Amino acid sequence: MSAWQPMCSRVLDANPIADAIALDLDYRNDRYRALDSGVLVEKPWSDIVNNYSAPAGRTYFDSSGVLQTAGANEMIRAFDPVTGEVVGNQVWNAYTCLNHYSFDPTNSAWLVSGATRTPYGGKVGQFTPVYVESTGGTWNRLLATFLSGNDSYTVRCIYSSGSSGRFRLTCRDTSNSLETQLAGTVNGVKSTITTAAGTVTVKSDKQLLSGLREIIITFVPVNPGTGVSFGFGPDSVVVGESLLLYGACVYAGTEEKPLVNTLNSSVLVAGESQVINAESFLNFYNEEEGTIFCLSSGHNNTGYIAQADAGSGNDRRLIRMDGGSGARGFSIASSITQSAAAGVPWIAGVKKPVVMAYRSGATNYIAADGQTASFPDNSPPGIYRMWLGTGGISSTLYLNGYIERLVYFNRALPPSILQRLTA
Repeated sequence: MSAWQPMCSRVLDANPIADAIALDLDYRNDRYRALDSGVLVEKPWSDIVNNYSAPAGRTYFDSSGVLQTAGANEMIRAFDPVTGEVVGNQVWNAYTCLNHYSFDPTNSAWLVSGATRTPYGGKVGQFTPVYVESTGGTWNRLLATFLSGNDSYTVRCIYSSGSSGRFRLTCRDTSNSLETQLAGTVNGVKSTITTAAGTVTVKSDKQLLSGLREIIITFVPVNPGTGVSFGFGPDSVVVGESLLLYGACVYAGTEEKPLVNTLNSSVLVAGESQVINAESFLNFYNEEEGTIFCLSSGHNNTGYIAQADAGSGNDRRLIRMDGGSGARGFSIASSITQSAAAGVPWIAGVKKPVVMAYRSGATNYIAADGQTASFPDNSPPGIYRMWLGTGGISSTLYLNGYIERLVYFNRALPPSILQRLTA
């Protein structure tokens, strides 16, 4: 187990509230416990989350910052590729990588423009890298090219320093040859040079533990209905100076998504479903009162963290992140909703502890960042399952991120404890 624990975990594991834990999915320490015949026991994760489906082809970083691929129905315990720390159980809705041969820029699907492409000489992990070498002009690049009418794009590029020590990314409108470019040193800040084709924003640019670098950008084209290509190469006019390119993935929209290994077509990775169902759920859930705690980070502005429901959109309790409103708690019965927000804005990709306490016929509470808000109870009947990372109601409501720890208490904790858990 990790020696370091976040403050909320120290509060969770302290008496007297630890005695009220009925479910504890601790992904940081790879330890999963649930009540069984009234006793909190350690179990395999799949015995607790007993209704689970996930496609093959999902990728994640391990503790060494190396990209891995999960098999079908394999829970992903992902790591931060920069620090090696656990980020948690990876839960994502469906997403599509648009460009072909995303991990193999040696393939002819990657077009050459003003550059020389020289194979690195074999695979590095899942990638087949190439040297993109300058031929003396600043337009040296390999192009991930496709035609699409999207309003915005997200690009994830894996690269490292060749002999040039510099990097340039080009977003090109293929209908009129207008370009937006950014450039800079491989290990330094990348600055925008031109914005004729649209607006580019650097979301992150980081050194991975594996020794590679990853830059993630969003691009909003001036003419969204036209074709777009994305080029990668050395920011150098010196003949022969190079950038080492491992691969890149392009997606529609501005939300960050996992890397996808494509071949000769775009690839859709289906959404996954994580549900604690039937007896496994009923063993720990208290319909009269309880508290749901979750430490998570998500990329969806309206992502569900956890939802207990009765098989209908009408009857459910849930915790949700909701843009500028931040953490929101809901108690819904017979389509009548009672809810409140803790008032702390949700920031995509930032880990945050959130907790909701409920008691039938009494006041419910939601807390985040040490702030609490209250709302009336509207007890939903017949609840029998819990969704993790989604509400199971709409495909747009996934967390699209990571759950580091989820704990359920079979009694309602007081507001003072809720504040401590989220401070």
